Amino acid sequence: EAVTLTRARIDRVGSEVATEDDDCSLMSAAEEVFTDLERAGSGQSVGVSTGVDDLDAELGGYFGGDLVILGADNGVGKTALALQGVRSVAEAGDEVNVFSFEMPKKRLLNRLAQHHSGVGEQQVRTGHLTGDEMARHGSAVSRASQLPVKVYFRGITIETIVSKVRANAAKAKREGRRVALVVVDYLQIVPPTPRVDDPRDVEGRLSRMTGALKQLAMECDLTVLLLSQFNRTGNKSNEPTLHDFKGSGAIESDADVAIILHVAGDRVAIIPKNRGGEPGGRVPLRWSGQYQWLHSPAAEARAAAVGHRDADPGEHLADRPARAALEQREVQEEDGQAQERPAGLRLDFDAVVAVVDAAGGEGDDRPDRQQDDRVDDDGDGAAAEDFRAQRARLRLRFG
Repeated sequence: EAVTLTRARIDRVGSEVATEDDDCSLMSAAEEVFTDLERAGSGQSVGVSTGVDDLDAELGGYFGGDLVILGADNGVGKTALALQGVRSVAEAGDEVNVFSFEMPKKRLLNRLAQHHSGVGEQQVRTGHLTGDEMARHGSAVSRASQLPVKVYFRGITIETIVSKVRANAAKAKREGRRVALVVVDYLQIVPPTPRVDDPRDVEGRLSRMTGALKQLAMECDLTVLLLSQFNRTGNKSNEPTLHDFKGSGAIESDADVAIILHVAGDRVAIIPKNRGGEPGGRVPLRWSGQYQWLHSPAAEARAAAVGHRDADPGEHLADRPARAALEQREVQEEDGQAQERPAGLRLDFDAVVAVVDAAGGEGDDRPDRQQDDRVDDDGDGAAAEDFRAQRARLRLRFG
């Protein structure tokens, strides 16, 4: 009630002193602050989810206007953590833009789908799937392909990142939506801009890029999650620090939050910089290599203590409101009520079908199709039929 009364008072005063410089006044930010207060007062995080419960508890999530740097040695899981944030933000209904220099759309889609399906990427790549697994993964691919995620992986420079995000954010705002998260994977391989960057001045180039991305985050009120390599030699078992980032001077200057993933028994997320809170936080994590996923052991223990299911692979989506929305859209499409695809860029049909084909084959005339139709005690034959039905629905949706 106090927040509502104060909001009304500010609105009244604001209407009396309105000028052409309203956007520059602190009063113009009051509405957003009161909205944050109401969310916090109801027990909700003000930021968008990182995709890891205990990391959300430590940071409050990702916040608009922030440049977040995520670093780790190779193979520790920084891309996995980034994709967990992508999925969580997109499932909440906000648009995500991903600029990837290492992962094509097909693989990214597979990674987004595998946690829901409980089918690891290696199983798909090697063809070690039962009919039930084919069906589950096909369904998860279909759902993941509908998320409001835009993926760019060709011709990327810092200028194209800034221009595309600006255009997408403006379009989303006109349509009553928002771009909440931008992921750049990763900083050191964003190519230099011809006639602007000196290829020999690596530090200067990285500084220019981090500065531009910080400005973009503030201008569009979104989080830029920037993945970064370390510049470490010698014993990599030693705990990394902020100074181990390549281009650490620019990162220390421009980043609002720095997250370091480190292997210490299992994984741990270290927070050496946090402008919005206390630096030095440590969040223990559990790594699931099969599903390329980071779990929160403390959150899982709390959930188990109150009798809730852990967010195991294949179960997580069932706990999200987004699932109900996606299922409702499928019902509408089946009834002929939905004539257009959902808003936002889709991971295109070719990428979706490529993933589904990798799981279950191209067509009924394949020589090995008989193996896909096998029937055993687990009902794999029926599951394979369900898989092909999912694939047919994809063709209708994207055709």
